[in-house]
Amino acid sequence: MNITGAYHDMGLFLDRVSKYSRIINVSSVNIMTNPGGGATTIRSDFVATTFIYDESADKADKSEAAGGM
Repeated sequence: MNITGAYHDMGLFLDRVSKYSRIINVSSVNIMTNPGGGATTIRSDFVATTFIYDESADKADKSEAAGGM
């Protein structure tokens, strides 16, 4: 993701991401100044990765494992 804004806005954004019910990892964070940006003082690039639980795939895996015994 690429975001531009004020330093505290980035903190608020990351705080909100941390409160989602899904697991979201933020990695490879790079924060730079935004010259001439006025109120948008920083730019940031990062990777946001989310994970989802696929219940149907889990049931299929368990069925295969039980059938193989």
